[in-house]
Amino acid sequence: MLPAGAAFTYGAHQVVVSGDIALHLMKWSAPDSQGNYTSALSVAVLRRQADGLWKIVIDHPFGDQVMAI
Repeated sequence: MLPAGAAFTYGAHQVVVSGDIALHLMKWSAPDSQGNYTSALSVAVLRRQADGLWKIVIDHPFGDQVMAI
């Protein structure tokens, strides 16, 4: 588990857009309370609103865990 206030490092990211839906993929890492690093692939789905702004509708910070099974 990551402690509150952990300093995140963000890596490469990619955005795939189709109409008013976007998929955002981003690598991240952060130290746990013992100084060991946890890293994962964040997966988020966004929807463009009528005013043109994007809002996240699904956010999964550990999106790559399913591939580890």
